[in-house]
Amino acid sequence: MKKFWFEGDRRTFIYHLLKNWHNILTRYEEETHDLPYYYIEPTNIGFLSLAAYKSKAISIEEFSASRGKGAERYLGRADLWIQSQNGTTYDIEGKKDWITLSSKNVVTKINNLLVNATKDIKKLTDKSDCSIAVAFLIPHYPQREKPDWKSFKRQVLSIEFHKGDFAAIHICDEKTVKDKDNKIDGKLYPGIAVVGKYV
Repeated sequence: MKKFWFEGDRRTFIYHLLKNWHNILTRYEEETHDLPYYYIEPTNIGFLSLAAYKSKAISIEEFSASRGKGAERYLGRADLWIQSQNGTTYDIEGKKDWITLSSKNVVTKINNLLVNATKDIKKLTDKSDCSIAVAFLIPHYPQREKPDWKSFKRQVLSIEFHKGDFAAIHICDEKTVKDKDNKIDGKLYPGIAVVGKYV
């Protein structure tokens, strides 16, 4: 089975960033037999940051940024700042959640995550060239079942049906997914989807 899917403009920096993100996740899984995307949201932001360097860009995670306006202005943090090789800068704000692989509500979950990430990124007053809200969606299925990616893949990659402008799916090697240390509460976590919206 194919391990990486992408929907969106393949001529962009974002495509190369997410292709490198997939390659870094794959290497981590092969070398550690662990699921890096299962961890907290900053871990997933960290893998995007690594992918930025692999894409010949520079990045800073959890950088200080001005948020709000007027009397309500305060110093907050944005999840990730990237400067691509051509000098274009990106602010990225991510939100993460889990969902059943067979769920029919993937689009709703994606949209909710993107709305929350968009609210946060719109609070930035010192903006980069591009602001991107990102939804990290981690599917799971019961260990007694076989994974069926068809519906999940269709919902994630059909960017005309949700609020995203691009989407990618990373699939982990089945042996790593089924490793005894990766079975959590009787569930298996076979991959991760990333959906992004330009704000």
